[in-house]
Amino acid sequence: MTRAGYGRIVNIASIAGKEGNPNAAAYAAAKGGLIAFSKSLAREVARYSINVNCVCPGQMDTDMIRQLFRDRAQLRGISEAEVAGALTSRIPVGHLARKETPAYQGHVPAASLGDAHR
Repeated sequence: MTRAGYGRIVNIASIAGKEGNPNAAAYAAAKGGLIAFSKSLAREVARYSINVNCVCPGQMDTDMIRQLFRDRAQLRGISEAEVAGALTSRIPVGHLARKETPAYQGHVPAASLGDAHR
């Protein structure tokens, strides 16, 4: 990319890297590291017209999040639905990302990240 003088890099992290996640410190730290890496790399390669972006999707309906609901419910002595409701109440659209959501599938519109200078 540096030889070509142009490029696009899109990393996929998680909202956990920005906000943290209780009982998932290692996961949040890894995602936070990817965010910091992306920011640093963006500054490093900008002079070559290489854009670096980091997408941070919110909570997605995955087996991992469902297990988290079960674990938290058991720890707190409440239902999984109560745990899920507490989390989704903080999500603007009111629900976890679903399988049909482009971010869930890993689709990132790299073309929309900009080509104005080209």
